[in-house]
Amino acid sequence: MNWDAQQKALLAVNGLTVTYGEIPVVKNLELTVAPGEIVGLVGESGSGKTSVGMALMGLSKGRVTGRALFKSEDLLGISRDRLQTLRGDRIAMVFQDTGVLHPSYPVRDQVAEGILAHRDISKRTARDHAGQWLTALGLPEAKIGAFPHQLSGGERQRVMIAIATINRPDLLILDEPVSSQDEHAKGEIIHWLQKEFKNTGILLITHDVSVALRMASRLWILCGGRIVEEGETDRIIRHPVHPYTRALLRSNVSLNPHRELIRIPGDPTKINHQGCPFQPRCAQAVQMCRLSVPALKKIRGRRVACHRDGVVAFLSAHSVSKVFTLKGKTIQALQGVTFSIHSGEGVALMGPTGAGKSTLATVLSGLTKPDTGKVVSDFDDALFHRRVQMIHQNPKEAVSPRFTVWETVDEPLKILKENKPYEGRIKKVLKEVGLPTTDGFLNRIAHSLSGGELKRLILARALVLDPLVIVADEPTAGVDASFASQILRLLMTLQETRGVSLLVITHDPFVAQKVADRILYLKEGQIEKITPSFVPVTHQHPAVLIESQA
Repeated sequence: MNWDAQQKALLAVNGLTVTYGEIPVVKNLELTVAPGEIVGLVGESGSGKTSVGMALMGLSKGRVTGRALFKSEDLLGISRDRLQTLRGDRIAMVFQDTGVLHPSYPVRDQVAEGILAHRDISKRTARDHAGQWLTALGLPEAKIGAFPHQLSGGERQRVMIAIATINRPDLLILDEPVSSQDEHAKGEIIHWLQKEFKNTGILLITHDVSVALRMASRLWILCGGRIVEEGETDRIIRHPVHPYTRALLRSNVSLNPHRELIRIPGDPTKINHQGCPFQPRCAQAVQMCRLSVPALKKIRGRRVACHRDGVVAFLSAHSVSKVFTLKGKTIQALQGVTFSIHSGEGVALMGPTGAGKSTLATVLSGLTKPDTGKVVSDFDDALFHRRVQMIHQNPKEAVSPRFTVWETVDEPLKILKENKPYEGRIKKVLKEVGLPTTDGFLNRIAHSLSGGELKRLILARALVLDPLVIVADEPTAGVDASFASQILRLLMTLQETRGVSLLVITHDPFVAQKVADRILYLKEGQIEKITPSFVPVTHQHPAVLIESQA
């Protein structure tokens, strides 16, 4: 950790590790909070966020090691009596679970109790102050004498905030402080905290990136108990570098009100304790990611823990040009096209008929060679035709009229001389795309299938080779709206479950907006512009763009 940052910090945490039994839930964590600064600790449920807060408060039931310097005192090393003196006065925490409120005492008395424990004042004065504080926090005056069970979840959360803030602590730990509030109430509480505690250091613990965006100046992204990215909030929101950070942002409905949400791929309970914690769920992981823990290092204006320096480009076109000759006439299909498709990213390619979209798709898929320029992949050349697969616009042109369903899916396995038996692989992908696996269906001639079934079949043929990039040429063209939505949902599900990257060629701007992180506009063989497919909307905060790596 930077020495200057530690010296200026109100709180400087170094090497914090929390272990329950033999399972470490927080590992070698470091973070700082300066006076008057709001820092966000963000991650999924189960990432270890609450364990950090409980450890700092001396309330963890696990084994805690490391250092946590608060005004030069180590919170993890001082006596219980000294910690008890600080807790609730100079350091306080808003707990996520409102069940800690005592059911037998009015909420005003519970807030007053915190004052009486640390201030030499009368009980009546403390109760008056508690009532005023609850009213200032938005609890109706008629309810300040109520019992917890007589309040709504949002009202109990306001009481929890009142208990923690009544003594105006120097350090405030907020664990999901507005999770039970409606959007209007969230805004009120956030505004109140920012106004009343300008000089207080605040550690905001939340899974909701949109709340962190509205409150925090810096973010620490926690994955599997380890920090994977840290930096200024605006910079991280605009340009997430770590694959996990990008996945968190893309799965947040408040930041993506118009786009189809993408669940973070993989099982969140599967954590690599030996290497990168995100490795079991990361499509771009390599051997090193499994074997060793990446260090936090400076990358693009923030610190990132990634052996691959963040999100990588799976497929890139560099100054690609292609010319065709038709009846003696030269047609410039592509001219100097340069762009990349990153791991797990959705890209939509739009443009008028004849703009060169399908030609670009075949070049990227390795089916057509460019005249000049090159296509570069993140894969070994020998794996290219396994890792990059194309779904053609007209499925009947892509399937032999003599092939059965089985032979259609089996064909690429035979061409690439995959080891037998692979019957299980074929049936697995057919189920994945929603097709039957009965002998009767497998023996049907592919051209006898309906248009929708045939589109699913060629998708199954692409998936059987475990691709990491799928190029889909007009996947919803010529089908009804209901089936089009099924195809799009299927492609998005593949992103979730396999972490694949998508290049979707479409004329439909609504399709582009649903499936893509970025939209490329092709005109007369050239990239005219590249735009984000959406602008996340945040309340009481300037709109920002979440962009994939350029």
